[in-house]
Amino acid sequence: VNGVAFNPAASDELTSVGEDGAVRFWDARSGSKPVGVCNVGFGELYCVDWNAEDSNLVAIGSHSGHPILIFDRRTMKAGQPLHSLSLHSETVSCLRWRPGVVGELVSGGDDGRVVIWDITRRNTDVARVKDHPKDPSKPLDPCVVFQHSAHRGSVEDVQWNPEISGTVMSVSEAPKDENPSSENGFDNGEGGGGTLSIWRPSDLASMSESEMVQELRRVHAFIHAPTPAPEVDPWETESDSESEEALRSVAS
Repeated sequence: VNGVAFNPAASDELTSVGEDGAVRFWDARSGSKPVGVCNVGFGELYCVDWNAEDSNLVAIGSHSGHPILIFDRRTMKAGQPLHSLSLHSETVSCLRWRPGVVGELVSGGDDGRVVIWDITRRNTDVARVKDHPKDPSKPLDPCVVFQHSAHRGSVEDVQWNPEISGTVMSVSEAPKDENPSSENGFDNGEGGGGTLSIWRPSDLASMSESEMVQELRRVHAFIHAPTPAPEVDPWETESDSESEEALRSVAS
């Protein structure tokens, strides 16, 4: 068993995934056997999260070469995911749905990438076609909102900040070549170490093209606005100005 998640809408229900490629649904009120089992056909499964805004949506991270899978648990036995999200080049080790936003999630992988996705962007004007980072001839998945590339080792966990909207914390192992004295290539506590990163993408990343152009025009107008003339005190008299000038002369 590689990953488990409780159903946010029902405290007795949970789901688990493992290296046998099966997704199991459990109900603590029904004993020790699963109430549902589905082999999704994508090899080993490593992580799972249940959507708190729509309890029918389950996200699953799979083995190297396979995508992130978004399932509706009501139709899961058919084996056809609602969405298949492709960008990670290695195993997806962790993922989390964004609190309060039904369609957004963040994922981390053994390739060192952390990716924010929005499944509502497919077939919308926000889904701008971009070049894939590994293969320029292939378009980037339109559900990609942002890629965070500060990690040099495998990303082990990701979390959304529940208080500061859109802020993510991600942690990673040390790169394998950073501490060659350790047996498995990772840090053994004597040197090197992993990375903890707290970050938040620009608001522009989640805007449609028309919204982005409008926002950039607003910023451009603000930057290039003429400098306002200094305000004149209507109560200041000529004698006041002369007195101030006399004081400056004495001071100098």
